[in-house]
Amino acid sequence: MEVLRFYVKIGEEGRIELPELGKTIKYPKHLVFGVCVAFVLLSAFVGVVASATTWYVEEGESIQAAVDAANQGDTIIVRDGTYTENINMNKLIDKGIEYFIAGVGDYMKRIYLDTCVWCRPFDEPSIRVTEEAEAFFKILQDVDEKRYIIIGSIILDDEIYEIKDENTRAAVTELMTRAVSDRIDLISESGQKEIKKATGVKDEDAFHLTAAIEGKTEYFITVDDNILTKADKIERYGIKVRNPVDLNLEEAENGYGS
Repeated sequence: MEVLRFYVKIGEEGRIELPELGKTIKYPKHLVFGVCVAFVLLSAFVGVVASATTWYVEEGESIQAAVDAANQGDTIIVRDGTYTENINMNKLIDKGIEYFIAGVGDYMKRIYLDTCVWCRPFDEPSIRVTEEAEAFFKILQDVDEKRYIIIGSIILDDEIYEIKDENTRAAVTELMTRAVSDRIDLISESGQKEIKKATGVKDEDAFHLTAAIEGKTEYFITVDDNILTKADKIERYGIKVRNPVDLNLEEAENGYGS
C-alpha cells in the first residue's frame, strides 16, 4: 500500500470539490491552515512501485495539473497562497488511488540541517553546546512525530565522510540514515556562486544553502554564527535561517511541539 500526500493552504475564500466523496468543502475568508489529503493506492502489484516524485505547486499554478500527473507514492506540496480551483480526483481514481481527508496537523515542514548541527552532540561540552544538542534531538523527535521532513545533500554526505573520529562519524551517519527522508544529489554551481556573492558566506556553506533552497526547504538550521549573522541576506531567497533552539521556541509559540 503506497501513500500519496497532498498538502494545501488556503488563504482566501475558496473551495476544494471532492466529487467522489459527494461533498464540497468550503473555507471562510482569511482562514489559513494546512489540509492533508492522503491518497492511498490499493494495488494488486504490491512491491512494484515507480520512483516517487515530489510535485510543487506555487501560487498561480494549477493544483489540478499536479494531481493529474501524480502516481502512487508521490507527494504534492502546495505552497502558501490562494487557490480557488475545484480539484477533480477522477484521474487518481482511474489509476486505482483512493483517498481520504486526514487533518490539519499532517502538514510537515521541510528543513535542512547543516553539518555542524548533526555534529553538535559530539562537540566539546558547554552550556551553549548542551542547549543546541538538546534542541537538535528535539527536532529529531519531531521528525518521528511527522512534524518535519529533513532534507540531506551530497555536500552534507561528503562532509560527514570527512569526520576524522570514527565513532563520531559512525554515530552521525546513523542519525542521518534514520532521519533524512529526501536528498539533493545535484547542486547548481551557478546557484552556489550567486549565493556566495550575495550573502558573503564561505564556499562550502554556499553549497549547503543552495542545496536547501533547491530542495525547497522552509528552514535552514545551523549553529554557525557566521551564517546566522547573515540570515537577512539569505532569507531573501525564500528560506528561513534558524538556530535549532530558536526553531523549537518558534514552533512552541505557534502551538507545535512542547
